[in-house]
Amino acid sequence: MHSILEFICNVIVPTLEFLILVAGVATPIVAGVAVYFLSQRTKASEKQTDIAQKSLENESYNKAIENLGSKNESVLLGAIFGLNHSARESKERRKEICYLLCVRVCKLTREGSYKEKHINKPSAEIETILNILIKKQENPKVEEIKIPFKSKWIDLQRAYLNGAELAGAKLQRAKLQGAKLQGAHLEGAELQGANLTVARLDGAHLEGAKLQGANLKVAHLE
Repeated sequence: MHSILEFICNVIVPTLEFLILVAGVATPIVAGVAVYFLSQRTKASEKQTDIAQKSLENESYNKAIENLGSKNESVLLGAIFGLNHSARESKERRKEICYLLCVRVCKLTREGSYKEKHINKPSAEIETILNILIKKQENPKVEEIKIPFKSKWIDLQRAYLNGAELAGAKLQRAKLQGAKLQGAHLEGAELQGANLTVARLDGAHLEGAKLQGANLKVAHLE
């Protein structure tokens, strides 16, 4: 089928175009046939372009996942922003990308060396990921475009996020069991229905935070 379409596009269509050019005026039949085959060539060209574009997107996506664990800061940040771009462009990939970014935060922040180095404030990498993952109230319209993830997808269980800047964060129904949020800025945060079981919120700034329906069982608030 592909070879036939290729023959039509590469041989028949140019021939019809030549006949029309020579004749000066095409007969209705020739003109109709020419229009049909020209439309087929256009469709074939568009299909090839779509395939090439899809292939490029898949390659970029897989490369971003591969680089997510890079030790090179520039490469790592490029991977994070690359995944954010993929999430904005592809609805089908959004939940998976959210999961990958959450896993990165949890895995890195649970390491003993990370906790020792970032006792009271997240690293630049973690702050970047949090800003990409979580919507805030500052500019809802911009945030909706920039951050395509649903708050209920956020899974930061046992993540070490002491001192994190999360004022106005939209974290409804987020999974935050056992998360370390001591001294975190959660002013005005929307935490309705969030699971904060055993979370450490000692010294956290919760002024104006919405906690209706949140699970605070065994959570440390003082």
